[in-house]
Amino acid sequence: MIRAGVFGSGEVLENALEVLRGHNGFLITGYHSGASIISKHAVIKQYTLPDELISVSEALIITNNPGDFLEVIPSILKKSRHLLIFPDHSLSFYHLEDLIKLADEAGVVFYLHQDGIKDWMKDLVHTHCGKPEFIEIHSYINKQQIKPGSGIFETLYKAICTVMKLNPVNPRKFYTSLVPYYSPNPLMTNVRLDFENGTSANVTINGFLGRDECRIEIYRNDCHVIIDMNVPELRIIKKNPNSTRVFNKPAENPDSNLSDGLDSFALRLFSTGVSSDPFDSGIIAHKTATKIIHQYIPYHQKSS
Repeated sequence: MIRAGVFGSGEVLENALEVLRGHNGFLITGYHSGASIISKHAVIKQYTLPDELISVSEALIITNNPGDFLEVIPSILKKSRHLLIFPDHSLSFYHLEDLIKLADEAGVVFYLHQDGIKDWMKDLVHTHCGKPEFIEIHSYINKQQIKPGSGIFETLYKAICTVMKLNPVNPRKFYTSLVPYYSPNPLMTNVRLDFENGTSANVTINGFLGRDECRIEIYRNDCHVIIDMNVPELRIIKKNPNSTRVFNKPAENPDSNLSDGLDSFALRLFSTGVSSDPFDSGIIAHKTATKIIHQYIPYHQKSS
């Protein structure tokens, strides 16, 4: 088992500790929650000093808000500790460049696990349709009842990472628009991406209509895939010959993203043959998503 320390805050951290306690690949050394108050898990040691938690751990896990730990993350890698981050756009591509170098120098696993389309969905698309030619993602969010982590830019981040999972290829260029233009609190955003392999994608996040839903459509000349996150089915419609196949989505628990991330991290720690290329490790997806969001929200200057 790997001795793992945890950084995070609030309910997400509490849920992550609960999931981690049931995982047979990790032994929890403790957690650091900054100014966040954690009411559960009294049996798990709480560290007030991040360096102390790092020193007793072989791997560290950042459950949420990685931008709150920008001073801690380099220390983790400099001390040759493996690192799993459940990222969002608060970790800019500026910081990421430095972290990749530190991880390479230390020879440790550095993995970013994004929430988004599930691996089994991606595998079905690739098996039955091959390379996508066009990807359309349209998400509606209820701006009147925003849930934590589900605002315009958070939703855009997840959508871009989903596109990158479906088409793991370097983007060639992208175009952005916003309503209202350059608003810090927009009601809609749209991004168009063109990739080096000829695939294109269009992502729209809409806060005008006061509802929460997400629909993903993938197109080829002879295939159309429909993934509606509010419907318990995935549809693959093919031509030549005409056919429609329906795949039922398996039931998921609310913490499935945490479980998936821990499983993928453990696989990388225990299996020397697992790919560590920047697409597989989530690095290219994160770079792409944060560069796009940087068009709307200027990040702090590059870290030294």
